[in-house]
Amino acid sequence: MELFKRVKGCIDEWDPIGLLAMGAPENEYNFEIKAIVAVAQKINNANELAEHVFRIFTDAFGSDTFICSKKDVLKIAEAVIIEKKKSE
Repeated sequence: MELFKRVKGCIDEWDPIGLLAMGAPENEYNFEIKAIVAVAQKINNANELAEHVFRIFTDAFGSDTFICSKKDVLKIAEAVIIEKKKSE
């Protein structure tokens, strides 16, 4: 649960689709966050995690809506890895 909260903080701050900024409920990205946490628990490599994060959001929102660059996704993956280490 602690890792979920930490990852949620990263993803909500990032707000990759801009939904939270438009007033979406605070649980808007919870499904994607749960998927990211499940993967992050098995991966310690930010590049590999970034591929998963990119796929999770593309699958959830489509490539026409999720338009973040892989470089931006890598920054988030790095932040998730840092939060994971803090929670261990």
